[in-house]
Amino acid sequence: MIHELWARLEGRNRRALVLGGLALIALACHQWIWVPTQRSIAELNAINAEQRNVLAWMQEAKSEIDRLRNQAGAEPGTEASLMAVVDGALRKQGFDRNLRKLEPDTGGGVRLSLEQIGFDELVAWITSLQLEQGVMVARFAAVRAGDGNGQVNVNLTLAGRGG
Repeated sequence: MIHELWARLEGRNRRALVLGGLALIALACHQWIWVPTQRSIAELNAINAEQRNVLAWMQEAKSEIDRLRNQAGAEPGTEASLMAVVDGALRKQGFDRNLRKLEPDTGGGVRLSLEQIGFDELVAWITSLQLEQGVMVARFAAVRAGDGNGQVNVNLTLAGRGG
């Protein structure tokens, strides 16, 4: 049926119908493809600009955090908890064999008990913790162990910087 209608049309009407159809297709593509795509691109560009602003703020904040950590004597990027710092330091020094108790303290510190440990070595270890990690002694109690050979039993509470 459409074929018959097409065949009955004059050449000029056929061309007008083809051009009208092409214009209709072009208009539909513009409205349903081009315009939504351009809108999406504009939205994504706005989101991208906002994300760049957030990134710039985060980089400034990181610089400020690193500066404050350096002022406080901490190494930038150190995220270890006090418990992990103390446990690692005990193992590094070889004091883990003397360790009887290691637990968190209610004030955010760490309580530990060491037995049969050399007093001089203990003081050197605590000093290195203070200088290298910023760990402070909150409580300290030592009792002589054995025959006066420099060995002590110790209960101590360590706190982080400002703790």
